[in-house]
Amino acid sequence: MKENIAISINNLTKCYKVNKETFFALNNINFEIQKGEVLGIIGENGAGKSSLLKILSEVVPPSEGTIEVNGKILSILEVGSGFHSDLSGKENVYFNAAIHGLTKKQIDAIYNDIIEFSGIKEFINEPVKTYSNGMYLRLALSILLHIDFDILLLDEVINVGDAEFRQKSMTYIQELIKVGKTCILVSHDINAVATICDRCVILKQGQIAFVGNSKSAIENYLVNVNKAFDSKSKLPIKTESCELLDVSLDKTTVTKNEPVRLTVKYKNNGNSNIYVVFVLKNNFSKLITDSELYRYKSHSQQAGTYTAACDLPVELLNTGNYYLDIFLVNTTNSVIDLENALFFEITNPGVTEALPWHKITELVSIQTDCQWKIEKL
Repeated sequence: MKENIAISINNLTKCYKVNKETFFALNNINFEIQKGEVLGIIGENGAGKSSLLKILSEVVPPSEGTIEVNGKILSILEVGSGFHSDLSGKENVYFNAAIHGLTKKQIDAIYNDIIEFSGIKEFINEPVKTYSNGMYLRLALSILLHIDFDILLLDEVINVGDAEFRQKSMTYIQELIKVGKTCILVSHDINAVATICDRCVILKQGQIAFVGNSKSAIENYLVNVNKAFDSKSKLPIKTESCELLDVSLDKTTVTKNEPVRLTVKYKNNGNSNIYVVFVLKNNFSKLITDSELYRYKSHSQQAGTYTAACDLPVELLNTGNYYLDIFLVNTTNSVIDLENALFFEITNPGVTEALPWHKITELVSIQTDCQWKIEKL
């Protein structure tokens, strides 16, 4: 194996017998991870993500294929495994770290850092069975993050603890990455993958469906997931006060700055005024803006069938994929909601995009032209 390669995976297959039939959790997986690289692995439930990490961690053996590893692996697959509920937090620090191969002298050297990072110093001499779930997980993850390693395997553990501790852990992991540690992250948190991963692998039914930079991989994954979910098949949606009959866009592929018209057809059954609201989301299901058509106009709407149309505010949007949620509301509540009702893509043909100065800028949804004026003094 080349010196710059941390992990080399060749023809990796894992299969199980289920009701006398062969089920492939992984099927002929091949890829390499370079030293210092941060690789994300995403995919739907059952795609094979956790199976891959368990094999890399030597928790389960492969059915076929080989794995070559250049360095010491630290696996964080199940936070808190190995803790003894009757032991104190301090005793569990020494016990758990020893399981991972550390000597008492090595644990002594990092003990204060572990306790400080966990934020539960005042309870460290209490039995962990008295801890809240959050305290338990904080201490467990703190131990693991302070063990020396070359390659870090993370399986959905960056969501441990409260928001402050999650951010603290993420920052700590990013600092480890900056000093050249190799990391493989499995997570359903797409924003975390986008934030820290250089490259991403999409697994689908045990096979590699896509390998590329994080932006391309995430867009590929989310577009396919959302397209597979046919929201419009739910129409019409009926309630006592109204019916959502149809939603449409005049185009789904849009050249940048080209107008896009949304049309919503609905029926008011005459019980109350009904208003149309759309919510515009980016590829990460993050709210960009919403609009309440007629919402603040005083008007009386009689029973009948209506269409509401408007042009979406696409002039501010960057190239990429976008989704619309459609709502019918009365004066106080949402009556009907249709998530991911519509999809459209903004392109900018003929324009060569500048290289991003930071990988997060690849994911920005709103694009503004500030008309910079530069003068030489």
